[in-house]
Amino acid sequence: MVIVGCGGSDGGIVAPPPVDEPSVNTSLFFSGPVPKPGLLQVTYDTGQGRAGGDPLFTANLRRLVIEDDIYGFGHPDNVVRTLLNPERVLGLDQYTSQTIDLNAPMTGFSINMNRRVFDQFNLELETVTFDDVPYSGTPGQSLFNIPFNMTCSLMPGRTSSITVFLNDAMFAPDGFGGLTFLNADFEVLNYDPIDLEMKAHLSDYLAFDISGIANPPLMTSGGPATAVYFSGDAIGLSDTPTGVPTLFEVLVPESPDPGSFEGFCALAPSFPPNSPNTYTLRQIDPRSLPGTAFITALQGTWKWWVNPNQASQSPILNSGNFVFLTFPQTSDDGRQDCVMIALAGGQITEFYFGEIDLNTDSFVAWPIFEVTEGTTNDEISGSLGSYVLRPGGAGGQRDVRSGAFNIDSGVIPVGFPTIGKFIVYRL
Repeated sequence: MVIVGCGGSDGGIVAPPPVDEPSVNTSLFFSGPVPKPGLLQVTYDTGQGRAGGDPLFTANLRRLVIEDDIYGFGHPDNVVRTLLNPERVLGLDQYTSQTIDLNAPMTGFSINMNRRVFDQFNLELETVTFDDVPYSGTPGQSLFNIPFNMTCSLMPGRTSSITVFLNDAMFAPDGFGGLTFLNADFEVLNYDPIDLEMKAHLSDYLAFDISGIANPPLMTSGGPATAVYFSGDAIGLSDTPTGVPTLFEVLVPESPDPGSFEGFCALAPSFPPNSPNTYTLRQIDPRSLPGTAFITALQGTWKWWVNPNQASQSPILNSGNFVFLTFPQTSDDGRQDCVMIALAGGQITEFYFGEIDLNTDSFVAWPIFEVTEGTTNDEISGSLGSYVLRPGGAGGQRDVRSGAFNIDSGVIPVGFPTIGKFIVYRL
């Protein structure tokens, strides 16, 4: 852990900002007096190569179990499992996509948790029907309960997602009346090829209306994006969401990914008051010629960064004329995505995106137009310091909740101050 506090000539930790300055609405990360759980959404996508077939191959899944050691070795609260979860039937040789939610409590300590990190995913299947032949475990036991390496970081009040690809080619009769699970075949589809583990990612986005900026990024359709989305792990673009399906795409390292898009379901106001809207990412159905049909790949949630109809439910309060907002990444290693926003009359007039690095007390940012261009035109960069820590924080990067910035190089965009404050989107 790199200790932060007095970086460069920042003058050390400063007092909390006045209440009328931009701030993160941390009340949204609480349920009553306690922090909300970190939510893991596990999406099971089936079908060989996402291929079709007859319903002769199925798997019955009853529960999810993940474990960490945050409460100390052997403590029962380290184990997080689904409760009262109905059994799911997965069509291994069909296109199915089913999501199961798992809440990880974030309580039990004198100060609020920054996060919980889980390093093992248990694939637990009650029974499997393979080529119309049923297989089951010994009485009271699942047929398969196999651990796989995973990196999953859950934060209070945030949502992380992981996709599990499962199909009939991962199973084979063992020649003795039983069934074998082919771990290596599962790992080929589900492991990161470099780190050799399953990886979860933050999947709940804050949305920003950029219809008022002069030079918006272009979507794969060729039209301009009028809204952008940030989670800390990914960036999305869309037309302005309405009550009808709206084109949406998530940018990946080979950005943009033309196979990852789908319409929003714009939910009507309900309980709770700021209930998030949902998105669905799809991929091309391999059975479709010439590739115009799609199948579900992943689902998640999004919400506007400010709520003009109910200010107390806005993720960001007192946006004013300028906001510098950062988003922790799953790795939580001191590097965070950031956005820098100029506003006039509540409308965004300039929008930059980039990354801060609390290891080097620095940041770099570019106009949002460059998010799909992959170039670094009109880059600005600067320094960070005067970090304000969460209550009870020990001084590590994960304890930083706000700080000061100074733009040191580049042409300062209209509406951006040379010096100011940044805030971190987390409890």
